[in-house]
Amino acid sequence: MRPTWRSRVQAEKRPVTTCLVVTSSARAAEVHVVGHTLTKMLFKGKVQFRSSAPQARTGPPGESEIQRLNPQRESAIRRVTGWDMLSPGSMSLAVDDSVVGALGNLEPALKELASAISCPQGYEAVPRIRRGYWYYPALAKSGGLEERVLVRRAIVPVRGVVELFARESLTDKFNLRSNDVVAVEVRAVCRVDAPGPDQRLYPTAASPVSGPPRLKRGC
Repeated sequence: MRPTWRSRVQAEKRPVTTCLVVTSSARAAEVHVVGHTLTKMLFKGKVQFRSSAPQARTGPPGESEIQRLNPQRESAIRRVTGWDMLSPGSMSLAVDDSVVGALGNLEPALKELASAISCPQGYEAVPRIRRGYWYYPALAKSGGLEERVLVRRAIVPVRGVVELFARESLTDKFNLRSNDVVAVEVRAVCRVDAPGPDQRLYPTAASPVSGPPRLKRGC
């Protein structure tokens, strides 16, 4: 029987959070955001690996290549997390559209502006189309193990996908294979200018990966 997964959201009180903004000058500026509700958002997603077949390498550049072209990305991630290193690349999780939308109601710890990102020839427009990226502190769990991560979505998101960044390889630590399930717990304050319930962004039916988050208050 196919399992059914649900996203859950709980709320606590927290007065202030700090956001790191990466600009085109490759300098990071700290922005203090006043908020009153710390939200705990729980969801699960399925691991997606890019194919290693030769024809797959003709597609868009992978995250490892983008990181090499944009060393300020690693610096910003390490600064906001306190990590002494960053595992190259990212891990993609297939999630319900509602998870991507619900993240947009939370204040990210790191905002990466499109103007700060360089891409290989032929893909220069991608950051402008996505308008930049938001990163959220979280805890990833699998097989009884856990690891601190950043969860990323684009400002104009790719439907049904989020990415995880970690200090060490999640594939190695969790011994993951394609379609394995990873649980994620995000903690962030609600955005003052949040767009509202996820259904306003994605009115389509939920996918089998996870159900819509339940936002109890604030977001």
